[in-house]
Amino acid sequence: MPGKDGGGWIVTMAPGIGGAFVGGYVGKFIGLGHATGVNIGSIITATLGAFIILFIYNRFIR
Repeated sequence: MPGKDGGGWIVTMAPGIGGAFVGGYVGKFIGLGHATGVNIGSIITATLGAFIILFIYNRFIR
């Protein structure tokens, strides 16, 4: 996510990784397919999940 993060790269990376897992789970739940291996669908769902979690973190937690 662009912008200044107060916690540094570790605090940004942790919600990003968590969001990637959440994105994979939600993608499977709504029928976009399983997040297995390295393919374009897995990368897109993981990236969207990470953006969502980081957005929530930056808006409400910080």
